Amino acid sequence: MINYVMHDSKTGEIIQWGTCSDGQMHEYKRDGVDVVEGDGNPDTHFVENGLIHLYSDIELSLKNNVPEGFIWKMPERILVDQRDLSMVKEQAWNRIKNERNLAESANFICNGAVYQADKERIPLAMQTALQAKLDGTVFTIDWVLADNSTITLTASDMINVGTALNKQMAEVNEKSQRLRQEIHQATSIAEIDLINWV
Repeated sequence: MINYVMHDSKTGEIIQWGTCSDGQMHEYKRDGVDVVEGDGNPDTHFVENGLIHLYSDIELSLKNNVPEGFIWKMPERILVDQRDLSMVKEQAWNRIKNERNLAESANFICNGAVYQADKERIPLAMQTALQAKLDGTVFTIDWVLADNSTITLTASDMINVGTALNKQMAEVNEKSQRLRQEIHQATSIAEIDLINWV
């Protein structure tokens, strides 16, 4: 018995592998399909010039992690970009939106203290502090900082914290809209690849 590998005669991609008797291997050959003796499987091997080869580590990484819009091309053993400009723009904007969401949730500094970007509790506390100022009543609140320490805030302090959060949100929104405009105006994939949040 011998080991054999059937492969696409044009691309070298392995179609089937196994064992057969010495005189049986030629029976597997047909139009577009060649057969060679040896060990190999489609996950890790290909055939070139009648010889079975291992994919390199880099080739395996590319072959097993094909990004959306790309294809793995044989026999060149490369990734080929099949995306059109509109698809690349959509992918870029989705990436920017994800990065925008992360930036909106980033810690921020107010009066030397680092706060978590709590977009629910801070506006509510800020509104209560503003109302206390209007009513002339005393307002204090104990607030847990990003490092889990606690600080006591007055009405003015709480308003400053809310203002700082709003400033961060506004800056993030302005940046995302600017990048969105850059994506919209781009005329090539190469231009879009240069558009990043950082």
